[in-house]
Amino acid sequence: MSQFNELISGKEAVIFDMDGTLVDNMKIHDQVWLSLFEKYELGVTEERYHANGHGNMREMITRFFGEGLSDEEIQFYGQEKETLYRQLYAPHLNEVNGVSQFLQKLKLHNIKIGLATLSDATNIQFILEGLDIRSYFDFVIGGHQITKGKPNPEIFHKSLEGLSVNAEKSIIFEDSISGIKGGIAAGIDVIGITTTFDKDFCLSLGCIASIEAIDDYRELL
Repeated sequence: MSQFNELISGKEAVIFDMDGTLVDNMKIHDQVWLSLFEKYELGVTEERYHANGHGNMREMITRFFGEGLSDEEIQFYGQEKETLYRQLYAPHLNEVNGVSQFLQKLKLHNIKIGLATLSDATNIQFILEGLDIRSYFDFVIGGHQITKGKPNPEIFHKSLEGLSVNAEKSIIFEDSISGIKGGIAAGIDVIGITTTFDKDFCLSLGCIASIEAIDDYRELL
């Protein structure tokens, strides 16, 4: 049995994270967050950021900028961060190798495709339209549409509802610790994308061993 057929055997849907999974952009996100911490003299170390850098935008801003911020202040800092990110990443926007081919093959096999990302609507549009892959997705949900970010499984539960599939009939592609943990907490098999961590680390978090983790979607075709 081929890797692809093994992957979709008994499955009805595949759910993708976006940042670090469809595009290799996490270093840009990290760079922008750290630059803002320095700009506003927040005293957030790189170690603290990497240990706590998870959740949707509201969670991230309140965690690092302060709990007592107004909605307007949270929106201001969030927009500043995302605008700078898009400016820096736009010249480098490119899919992880094989993404388009893999999405095409999933569609040919009538597999539903979902996107579960903690990015906001503008960043989702920036990536999906920039790569010209929006038409492949049957359901898209962003961090602005949930109350608790990964590793909480809320976004994956909502993805299952949106795709009208059960957890055991689905599979997730993720690159982050929080995303992998969130997918497993939702009861869904997870495949690691090694843009951020290596295969052994992804497996140690609970990614399925039959496929392990990949850095190129063409490995599964």
